[in-house]
Amino acid sequence: MTELTEQPKPEPARDPAPSAEHPAQPATKAGRLALIVLAILLVAGGFSVVRRFTERGALAKETERLALSPQSMLEPTDISCAGTVTWAAW
Repeated sequence: MTELTEQPKPEPARDPAPSAEHPAQPATKAGRLALIVLAILLVAGGFSVVRRFTERGALAKETERLALSPQSMLEPTDISCAGTVTWAAW
């Protein structure tokens, strides 16, 4: 008979949203993972920009070194005629 008179104590109601004092653990892990991924992407982007500027400078130097002026490709062959000059291309 005591079993019928004793009623179980109701459990305290749980708040579906976590309080500010105790944030949910999975959300913290997800946020930390997102920050790590963002940091990796920013570092990779920085390296990409630096590499592009370095390669652009190297290409400009190589182009300048290999460039030929139009005057260096032509050579006068005969200046014997009065006022006329013939040019021979290499």
